[in-house]
Amino acid sequence: MKKFVLGTMLICIFALSGCTGKEQAISKFDFTGPRDASLIRGFNYTPAGVASPRHHIDTWVKYDSATVEFDLDLAKKLNMNQVRVFVPYAVYTEDKEALPKKLRHFVRACHARGIGVMPVVGSGQWTRDTTLRAQGVEWAQFLVNAISKEPGLAFWDVMNEPDWPTTPVERVQRNFENCKFLSKTFHKLDPETPVTIGMAFVDGMIELADYVDVLQFHDYMQTREQITNNIRRAKEFA
Repeated sequence: MKKFVLGTMLICIFALSGCTGKEQAISKFDFTGPRDASLIRGFNYTPAGVASPRHHIDTWVKYDSATVEFDLDLAKKLNMNQVRVFVPYAVYTEDKEALPKKLRHFVRACHARGIGVMPVVGSGQWTRDTTLRAQGVEWAQFLVNAISKEPGLAFWDVMNEPDWPTTPVERVQRNFENCKFLSKTFHKLDPETPVTIGMAFVDGMIELADYVDVLQFHDYMQTREQITNNIRRAKEFA
């Protein structure tokens, strides 16, 4: 299968990989025209008025459907069609009963506006303590039960930038093991939806490529030449 490179408006670069047996999963990603990845226009989302340092958590704990719909209307006017949104495990512990309804509202509101959703879900105590991985499986199952059947769900992003910062090396290695664990978990629980990892660097993207359906890296380089070289490397690898 031909491989594609997807570029979003903000920091993400994706490449759909031609993994054996993944054609059904990849087909869930809905292009609004020819199968051309250059049509993707993406953005990271936090609602207006949600303040740090709990902004990713309060996006859901203090979820306001009117604000979300207003923001998504603006995104539609800007021709945005892909959103990346953080769903921390801490929300599960604070707002477990209400969270499924909020997630479904968000995904459905996005889908109604032609916007695919990529939730970033890979945080929790098990990332530091592997004896708690049962929590990670429970969390993944909770999310799959809540939104895996929604047509607006485009990808599962199982961790944000596990390779940043680059030190200590032991922390990065733990993060990589968590990515492998969650990727396998989501593939088992929801084989219909592609899995990706939000790597900070192309090297990390390449190292974990066997665990994902969609290659992704976030480019923070400071010159056009560096950015161009990274995109070239990603495309050549894909």
